[in-house]
Amino acid sequence: MGNAELMCANCDQVLDPGDLYCRTCGLPTVRAYALRAQTVGSAPDLQELERALDIAPEPEVMERVTASTTEHGDTEPLERSSFLAQPAPRLRLALSPLSTVLLIALVGAIVVFFLLLTLG
Repeated sequence: MGNAELMCANCDQVLDPGDLYCRTCGLPTVRAYALRAQTVGSAPDLQELERALDIAPEPEVMERVTASTTEHGDTEPLERSSFLAQPAPRLRLALSPLSTVLLIALVGAIVVFFLLLTLG
């Protein structure tokens, strides 16, 4: 091949043959573009996917997990009565919408009265 080096098209930084992106400017290399185009163009391997989904869990691991939880007894059974939804105590300080509007109007009238009194 000779003395040819891979260079970034954007910043002229020397690239390693396995680089997918320039280390200086982050521009994708020609290799990254080729890999992306190859994965888009190829169909997914359905047999490999089925093999991956058909893997059963190791029974030894499941036995260890169930044995360790029953031996130690670190957890206590939950009492359902302690988790039942109970309404929060309601405060009766809430005003009706009409009383809220009347209260705002009263405060506004008092403010206007005092402004007129001081200015006038």
